[in-house]
Amino acid sequence: MKLKPLFCTVAIFLSFLTFACEPINKLTATKIKDILDQPRKYEDKEVTVYGTVTNAVSLLVVKYFELQDDTATIKGRDR
Repeated sequence: MKLKPLFCTVAIFLSFLTFACEPINKLTATKIKDILDQPRKYEDKEVTVYGTVTNAVSLLVVKYFELQDDTATIKGRDR
């Protein structure tokens, strides 16, 4: 009957990981202001940006959006 405490421990641990991921992503993400201030530093590099989409428009094949974090806003599009 030791499975019940083990199951509870695993469930609590997984719950903790779920809630801990968002703050960790915020800490490790590249700030939009850094990209705007030094775009050459990030050229041809993969970055992670954490923010909120504040404006989005989709017209047939062109998609436009704005992403905002605590430091700045960046505009983007997808074709």
